[in-house]
Amino acid sequence: MVWLNEFGGEIRSSQGQTFGQSGLYESIRDRVVAIIKIQDPDELTLKDISAQQNLFLTYEEVRENPGFKLMQKSRLHRVQKSIYSQLDLASGVWAIQ
Repeated sequence: MVWLNEFGGEIRSSQGQTFGQSGLYESIRDRVVAIIKIQDPDELTLKDISAQQNLFLTYEEVRENPGFKLMQKSRLHRVQKSIYSQLDLASGVWAIQ
């Protein structure tokens, strides 16, 4: 499994290729079962992620924490849903192999 963290922008090689177009990917393609992409968050979401990490909280703990407001919880839930849905798809691939 490959994790692509796009914090700071889309991941491209010095030749402008995406990871999927790169020679690195081609060299390991047969061993990659999934590519999980973490999208570059907007400024508010980034602040929410930072607050979550500074307190060492899981997504579930954030949902239960009264210190996080509704919109903060909503933004973090969208981040979680994005990652978990990709992992769910990957687990289906693992089951087939």
